[in-house]
Amino acid sequence: MLKLLKYNSTDALSKSDLTDDEKYSLIDQIDVDDTRIFMSPFNNTIVEEERSELRLFLGEISPDNKFLAQTVFVFQILVYNTLWPLQDTKQRPIRILQEVLKSLNGQYLQGVGQLYFTSMNNARHVMFTKDFSGYVLTLQNWST
Repeated sequence: MLKLLKYNSTDALSKSDLTDDEKYSLIDQIDVDDTRIFMSPFNNTIVEEERSELRLFLGEISPDNKFLAQTVFVFQILVYNTLWPLQDTKQRPIRILQEVLKSLNGQYLQGVGQLYFTSMNNARHVMFTKDFSGYVLTLQNWST
């Protein structure tokens, strides 16, 4: 998934693996020119250039009691419209969406609990601006 965020080319998946420093530089840095993974919602004044981004943040908290709460995490996948196509008729935002689900759906996160994608919180297509579109996906923790 990180290759899809870093490289704008249609052959992004066939590029060499990213180094640890390259991976780190993609995550919520002060210099937003290289940042591709943000821990805040999209703000359409932030981005204008051709790029892809993943934004994740806590979207909702519903307390069960003073110790436990249901939480909903929001993932925004933003892709500049001309960057959607990949080789072999694949689409960049769909592949990023698949990777988020593969990595997090059903996973246990310490301090959060187990995250699930359910039919109650569908992924939906969104036009963020005239140049950016993608998907919004929500994952919630599972109450036991």
